[in-house]
Amino acid sequence: MVLSMGGFSVNLIVHDNTLLHPHEQTVTKAGDTHAVYNARLAPGERFTVSWEDSRAEPKPSEGHLWKQEGTGMPLHLGQAATSPDDQTFALVSGVIERQASPVKLTLILTEGEGQDEASDALVTKQTLATFTLLVFAANPATVWTLDPMSDAQTVSGAGHSPRTERKAYDELQIAHLAMCKRAQHYEEESARLYKHVRSSPAAHVQYLDGRLANDPLSPSMRAGIAETRIEAAEKLSQAAAGALDREFAGLMSALGTATTAGRS
Repeated sequence: MVLSMGGFSVNLIVHDNTLLHPHEQTVTKAGDTHAVYNARLAPGERFTVSWEDSRAEPKPSEGHLWKQEGTGMPLHLGQAATSPDDQTFALVSGVIERQASPVKLTLILTEGEGQDEASDALVTKQTLATFTLLVFAANPATVWTLDPMSDAQTVSGAGHSPRTERKAYDELQIAHLAMCKRAQHYEEESARLYKHVRSSPAAHVQYLDGRLANDPLSPSMRAGIAETRIEAAEKLSQAAAGALDREFAGLMSALGTATTAGRS
C-alpha cells in the first residue's frame, strides 16, 4: 500500500534499511491523510520520512515534519523542498528519544520553497497536503528489508561538520529509497505476471518477451526468465497443435458427412 494524496507519495523508513508499509490508511473530512504503522522503535533509532512530488506537472513545494512521542510536546524536526528543475524527492530524518507509543509524525506540504521558519510557511503559503503517520509498538507489519547500508558514521571525523554528516546520511537514504522503489516494481511485476499466466499461454510468452527486451535484468534473472519463456513457448506450441488437430478432425468429420449424403 502506497501512502499518497494530492499528487504526493510519502514513505517511512525505520531501522535505517526498512521501508515500512502502512497497516491502515484513512482520509479525514478535512482532507488530511492518516496512516497507521506497526513497528518497535527504541530510543536512539533513526527514522526518515521522504516524499515525492508525483503530480503530472510538478511545482516547487516545501514539507515540514513534526514529531510527537507519546503524550510529549510536538517537535519540529525540519523542512525540505522539492523543485521540478532540481529533484522531486525530499526527506527529513529524526531520532527516537524515548520509549513511547505511539510516535506521531505530521508532514505538512505547502506550495513554494525557501521559508526558514515553519510558522512562516504555514501562515503565508497554501497547504497542498497533510499526512499524519502514527507508529505503534505492535507486531511488525509487512516490510521490505534490503541489504544494510553503509553507516553514516563513516564520514565522521576531523573536517566534517554535523551538517556534512547529515547531508551524507540523507544521500544514503535517497539511494536506499530508490532500491525500495525497485523492489516495489518487482512486486508489481509479479502481480502482472500472475495475471498473464492465468489468461493464456500466448499472453505469458508476450509478457516474458517484454521483460527480456525492456527490463534491466541480472544475468541469473535473465537466464531464469529465458528458461521460463522456453517452457511457456512449448506449452503454447502444444496448445496450438491440439487446436489444429481438433480443427482437422472436425473438417474430416464434416467431409465424411458430406460424402455419405452425396452417395445416398
